[in-house]
Amino acid sequence: MNTRAATVISRAALLLVCIGTAGPAFGLTVSLRAGAVNKTMPDGRVVPMWGFALGAGPITVPGPVIVVPYNDSSLTVNLTNNLDVPVSLVIPGQQAMMVPVKFTDSRGRQRARSFTHETGPGETKAYSWPQLRPGTYLYHSGSHPAVQVQMGLYGSVTKNAAAGTVPYPALSYVREFVLLYSEIDPDLHDAVGNGSYGAPPWTSTIDYNPKYFLINGEPYSPSNAGIAVGPAGDQLLLRFLNAGLQTHTPVLLNASMKIVAEDGRPYLHAKQQSGVDLPSLQTKDVLVTLPGSGGYALFDRRMGTTNAGAMGPGGMIRILCTGDPISVTTAPESQTVCTGDNVTFTVVANGDAPITYQWKKDGVVLPGATSTSLTINGVDAGDTGQYEVVVSNQCGSTSAYATLAVSPPVVITTDPVSQEVCEGAAVDLSVTASSGDAPLAYEWRKGGVPIPGATASTLHFDAVTAADAGSYDVVITGPCVATATSSPATLTVNAAPTIVTDPASQSVPEGSPVTFTVDAQGAAPLTYVWRKDGVDIPGATGSSYSIAAATLADEGSYDVVVSNACGSTTSAAATLTVTAVVEPPVITTQPRSQTVAEGDPVTFTVVATGTAPLAYQWYKDGGLISGATSDSLTIDPVTAADAGDYTVVVSNAYGTATSDPATLTVQVPSTELWMSFTVNTTVPGVGTVQPCDIVAYDTVQGTWSLRFDGDAVGLTGRVIGGMAVTGGDLLLSFTAATTVPGLTGGPNGTNVDDSDIVRFTPTAWGTSTAGSFSFYFDGSDVGLTTGQEVLDAIAVAWDGRLVISTTGNATPTTGDAGADEDLLIFTATSTGSATSGSFSLWFDGGDVALGAGGEDIDAAAAIPAMTLLLSTQGNFNVPGLSGSSGSVVEFTPGTLGPTTAGTFSLYVPAGTVPAGANVGSLEYVVWPF
Repeated sequence: MNTRAATVISRAALLLVCIGTAGPAFGLTVSLRAGAVNKTMPDGRVVPMWGFALGAGPITVPGPVIVVPYNDSSLTVNLTNNLDVPVSLVIPGQQAMMVPVKFTDSRGRQRARSFTHETGPGETKAYSWPQLRPGTYLYHSGSHPAVQVQMGLYGSVTKNAAAGTVPYPALSYVREFVLLYSEIDPDLHDAVGNGSYGAPPWTSTIDYNPKYFLINGEPYSPSNAGIAVGPAGDQLLLRFLNAGLQTHTPVLLNASMKIVAEDGRPYLHAKQQSGVDLPSLQTKDVLVTLPGSGGYALFDRRMGTTNAGAMGPGGMIRILCTGDPISVTTAPESQTVCTGDNVTFTVVANGDAPITYQWKKDGVVLPGATSTSLTINGVDAGDTGQYEVVVSNQCGSTSAYATLAVSPPVVITTDPVSQEVCEGAAVDLSVTASSGDAPLAYEWRKGGVPIPGATASTLHFDAVTAADAGSYDVVITGPCVATATSSPATLTVNAAPTIVTDPASQSVPEGSPVTFTVDAQGAAPLTYVWRKDGVDIPGATGSSYSIAAATLADEGSYDVVVSNACGSTTSAAATLTVTAVVEPPVITTQPRSQTVAEGDPVTFTVVATGTAPLAYQWYKDGGLISGATSDSLTIDPVTAADAGDYTVVVSNAYGTATSDPATLTVQVPSTELWMSFTVNTTVPGVGTVQPCDIVAYDTVQGTWSLRFDGDAVGLTGRVIGGMAVTGGDLLLSFTAATTVPGLTGGPNGTNVDDSDIVRFTPTAWGTSTAGSFSFYFDGSDVGLTTGQEVLDAIAVAWDGRLVISTTGNATPTTGDAGADEDLLIFTATSTGSATSGSFSLWFDGGDVALGAGGEDIDAAAAIPAMTLLLSTQGNFNVPGLSGSSGSVVEFTPGTLGPTTAGTFSLYVPAGTVPAGANVGSLEYVVWPF
């Protein structure tokens, strides 16, 4: 097997990398791995990059130098891709079988994505060059090369023409050096790294703006500037490669270069010149003989190649050094000293003269510190830090480091803290101090007197006693015999409470004042909890407990628990005896009369005083109520039979007292038919009602009453078109557009259309009608204004949905249409100023002979028996029944909807509705609500 070495310049040393093994067929096989790596630039910016590694080795940029033995005719690279994008491998100037990888862009054009076959993420594929030519070549990714080469997927390949040091026929050298130029635009790298490349602002490399300039993957620094090339007079081969996107021009000062080959092709006549023009992705081979000992500057003649954040010359500069480079043979030693001591650091270095020295502290240059030693007199804490000496000659520089630690005086950072504790408690008094890294000595004192054995940073007591109370401090001694004394800490030791005088037993007449008192001592604050028969008395928390007027119930045993932070103690018990005072019962609060609705609960209550025990007996209309023997009487639910007068007799061993009677009035709900009329109408028992009023007809009693006074709420002159009751509120429509005083929530302020519905929320009914109006239903939102529809009948169906009928045909925008003898039911998705939903035919009047005579339903109600109440505008005539506009008929449905069937009957007797009246709206109501 054959091996070859390639020299790769890295920072301050020469790195020899051996790659590959020649097989028996004289072909070299190499395993490369593509992966990601971060590089830190001189200004501290971390740049994401891609690079290659040899086998399992580290990822580097540039990738390892592939040295092909001179007698190997082929090269095979097995490429493993650890990136998340496809990559490939090409060697410009070498023959290989390549099939471009194409894609179709957004304009339908076939475009090349890669020069050759690609290796996808996680894959391994082979790339072969069967007839490898000698020379210096750049290998790099052939996929999206403008980006992937910039990201770092590149390296060098060398092959000599013959054994030893013959790169090309008739040319030889003593030593060779690879100089691979590149640059970095960190913004492009960040865009690729975070996945934003391809979108603005990074859509291409047109705005490429490099900030860092590298040779062999490293920016300039004094420590990697020198390249030791051996003795003067030897012929050197410099292999120049440019993996950047910009042209570079290496220039050698004080010596000339012979350019012998370009891109692996030897020149027929070598070019003798001081500079090399090196365009992007080009390689050139140069022979150099340095005439004498010293350093020869090799720099990029182009301007603007100073690295961002770099100090000194920066850019693409290297020194070819024929002498000995700098080496430190004896580094300065780190030291730990006390404040005020004198310190000297010394360095010994070898290398070609002249040698210069520069000392730094924590990276900052120390002016005038330019000799082999650095002396600091009288050090203090400010001198603590890292000291560096930079040793330089014409071939470069190196650094050596030493640390200076200054033990400062003892500094107490945390003094012991005063404490107040209870007897028997465990206590720690602690101090925190510092004086460098050396140990400290502690001596605790009480009242200024040392405590034997107390020599730790913490003074511990297992269980303190009163004798341990006092003032404590600690004297601390440091390594430089510096001492510090802490601030004193006071230890206060408290005792648990004790009873000095117990409360005394007492005997008093009923109604007399009583006071119990205890005398206790102990650490303040003391708390007191008085108890009666072992149970805490709420609010009794003083050193004495008083009862303003004792009762028999106050008799018992009294003691007090006295506590403080250190414990508690309980006094001896004191007995209270109360002598009874005889009092007959006296009623102080009489039961009150009440009016309730049938089915609701009711409770009568009496309050009485007198000598206990008191007995109670309730009566109704003078008759005893069995089991009613407490101070209250509850009836749940109330029936009409419960109406009457209720009294209670309160008694004890010394007399009786009878309450005043409390009257229970029971209201029985009635079934009412509410109606409004289209013209002024005289109603029995009510008088003249207007079209804005609503009257109620009691279907059991046959009486009329006023329920809604339109004048009282500002509706004078309006004509109610439809009415319905829901949840105790009243829904109203009007036969013409109008204004509603105080209306809220409407799309047009207080204005409403004849296709709208408002809600009235009452606070009072009858002649004192009061309440508020809010907007409920917007007919224009659902198409009820397209045909000038007027809502002349509204109702609430048994399932809570709104039912309507209109004057003329109804043509809503969603759902079914209807004639004036029909009822439509509305399934709402929203109500109010943004009404939405759909209509369906609920009652088809034509199916049951309505409409044949021109009937128009102008009043409707749905009653719990699931029948409908109807009234028409003008006379009506249906099978088996006819009537006028003042008639109210009941329809018992067999079916409802598009196929309506059922029977009609007269709901109220003839003559019930005032003669000549036209019912404008109606509702079935159980009153009161």
